[in-house]
Amino acid sequence: KKDDRVLAEIPVSVGALGAVGIVAVPPLAILGVAGTLAALATNCSLEIERPDGTIEEQKIEKD
Repeated sequence: KKDDRVLAEIPVSVGALGAVGIVAVPPLAILGVAGTLAALATNCSLEIERPDGTIEEQKIEKD
């Protein structure tokens, strides 16, 4: 999420498959690194919606 705009919605099951894909095909890790760097550069946040409907927001910030 950037400001009030949702950039992507990814179900946890798809995220888990992506993690397996990175282990199986290491060059895919480059995409993960690129996405992380882009999130850091543009002050994005990560929202996790729990099954009970609560939302947890994590800011992605540079140290």
